[in-house]
Amino acid sequence: MYVRRSPDIMLDWGGPGLSVYDTKRFVRMRVPAPLVAALAEIGAWTPRSDVPALVDDATMARLRQFHLVECADTPQTARPASTWERWGNAAAYFHAVGAAARYVTGGEEREELVAEIAADEPPAFFKEDVDYRGVVALPEPVALPGLLTEALTARRTCRAFTDSAVPLAALATLLHYGFRPTAYLDAGVFGQVPLRASPCAGGRNEIEAYVFALHVDGLESGLYHYSPRRHALGLLDPATGRDELLAAAFDQPALRTAPVVVATAAVLERVSYKYRHARAYRLLGYDAGHTGQTFALTATALGLFPYQSAAYDDAALAGLLRLDFPEEIPTYLLAAGHARNPDAPGLPG
Repeated sequence: MYVRRSPDIMLDWGGPGLSVYDTKRFVRMRVPAPLVAALAEIGAWTPRSDVPALVDDATMARLRQFHLVECADTPQTARPASTWERWGNAAAYFHAVGAAARYVTGGEEREELVAEIAADEPPAFFKEDVDYRGVVALPEPVALPGLLTEALTARRTCRAFTDSAVPLAALATLLHYGFRPTAYLDAGVFGQVPLRASPCAGGRNEIEAYVFALHVDGLESGLYHYSPRRHALGLLDPATGRDELLAAAFDQPALRTAPVVVATAAVLERVSYKYRHARAYRLLGYDAGHTGQTFALTATALGLFPYQSAAYDDAALAGLLRLDFPEEIPTYLLAAGHARNPDAPGLPG
């Protein structure tokens, strides 16, 4: 018989003492210290006879009882790799701890939770302390032509753009519908909450927009931060351009020709202020997706083609954007421009 330590488990010091989290069964278990020590003696598939004497038959039986080890007649008869094994235990653990979150939707318990949250100083909805090298006021958005159904059916991801510039009015419209408040809501103890065209978790508006202006009519090239309150672009660095973006984003072909790229980033405190459980991390991805779809549909309505990607080095992109990493993290890359082949925009150039 062969044995191996289960690939589905992770040790967790969260809470009182050490526990083992089974990411396949979504179970957290308190495991006696001797069993944890025995696990350290077992790694990849090993003949049972080669396992150190520390792991006697009684200990092995308990390890199997807790699903901490797997057994097989030969390594070749072991179960095939699962999706979670391909992704790694960290991904499985993240999913598992988020899956167990409990939402409080009413009653006295919710009132107490709201009071506890409201007692803390809320983070600002807008970045006001960014050190800009200059500010460019943006024009008001243009009216979007056509029907929503037309944009929905016409939207196609573009992977090769022409060298045509994007008009500044088009960029202003993309930023307006993607990130600018369209109204404000009185949320009681949570104050005046800005509302955007895209839904976001609890109205926390954690997504910020950074613009790589690479070929925009009426705008000098460089890296900008979008100020939703002012509807303006603040220049961060005129020397940060396509080369730096490509280095942080794995030299993606679509980004070699895109005239404008918007990098979105999440300010984590805005979400953690209200949602104080592990599942809240998932909300960042949802909100990035909502914003990305709004961006894509707006681009389509403007006669442009969108591109979106999550392929980038987090730390490298965060450095370019001057983020307070990891309290602020990149969440998406969005681009727009004219397609080199409008009939098949998804084909690389």
